[in-house]
Amino acid sequence: MRACLRSKTLPPCARFQGDPHDAGTRELVYCVHGLVSCGPADQPLELSTGDTGYFDGTVAHIYAAGPDGGRALLVMSYPLNAA
Repeated sequence: MRACLRSKTLPPCARFQGDPHDAGTRELVYCVHGLVSCGPADQPLELSTGDTGYFDGTVAHIYAAGPDGGRALLVMSYPLNAA
């Protein structure tokens, strides 16, 4: 497995669509500040400061912020054989 760490700052009420990743991809999201919704578009996780969520990155997913914006750290893990 390999992993990638990213920081994502979301402006107030922003919403971004994430495309599905390769098989075996997982996303762990830690909400640093504000409110962040993330995960499958039909069942997003609602995270507030200090919360952590985990979802299957192989499905279409979203990242969205509350009215005051949000900031999250993402850890994406991929199988070693992923491109």
